[in-house]
Amino acid sequence: MMGGGMGYGMGPGMMAGWAGGMGPMATLDLSDTQTAQLEKIQTESMKKQRSLMRQMWEAQEKLGDLFDAENRDPAAIGKAYGKLADVQRQALEARIEAGNKAAAVLTKEQKAQMRRGFGGGMMGY
Repeated sequence: MMGGGMGYGMGPGMMAGWAGGMGPMATLDLSDTQTAQLEKIQTESMKKQRSLMRQMWEAQEKLGDLFDAENRDPAAIGKAYGKLADVQRQALEARIEAGNKAAAVLTKEQKAQMRRGFGGGMMGY
């Protein structure tokens, strides 16, 4: 099930669009400058998330190969799992950073409207 403003293949904290999508973001009366800033933040965030997603897929594939081995090496599996967890942490931090940048673009009133619309959890303010 997808939340408002989310598209297929998107995870928590990722939005399909800043101004034109569904949900409260579309009703914020963003200025042209704000829209451009938010679109830039989104583009940069999506580029970074795609790169991290590829790294996660590679780490998951490596981990799967290690589990499929006839003689499983606990140290190698632990190391591969640590790599996957590190990339997942990087993705989480990148989402939070993008949310913080987006929040910095909004006015106090727009942030209050977002809290009312999303219940305060979307960008953490």
